[in-house]
Amino acid sequence: MWLWKMRYLILVPIFFFLASLVYLIILMGMRFFDAVELFPTVKKWPFEILSHLIDVIDFSLLCVIWLIIVWGLYEIFINRIEIHSKDQLQADQIRIHDIDELKQKLGKVIVISLVVHVFKHMILFTVEDKFDLLSMWAVVLMLAGSLYFLEKLPSSESSV
Repeated sequence: MWLWKMRYLILVPIFFFLASLVYLIILMGMRFFDAVELFPTVKKWPFEILSHLIDVIDFSLLCVIWLIIVWGLYEIFINRIEIHSKDQLQADQIRIHDIDELKQKLGKVIVISLVVHVFKHMILFTVEDKFDLLSMWAVVLMLAGSLYFLEKLPSSESSV
């Protein structure tokens, strides 16, 4: 009986994840306002503004990762969250049933976050020799392969 009540200890990391989520949202807002402040000073192609805006996208993807972790931990260990939705299919897409499904959803969002992060670095990247161009090509090829294989993974939702 006491062991079953120990599951409420998972609320401690959930609280810290939510606190760090608020911090990420604040950082995302600060990065957005940094980009807005740069608008009047831009004379040529705004790579610096674009870099700030890509950071905003990156922070928003990190927020999604944090929300998936919080949602999954709470739903798996504490309570099944009831979703009152007219379209039950949409509700089933965000429901997490086990740890493997949580890992699969996190993996997809992390790969998308990596794509955005690499895109930011590709914009600011300067090619100085053939090896730089070859390494850029290899990174893009690996990301494309990982996206392809992520889509080919069997979905754990179909087995439920």
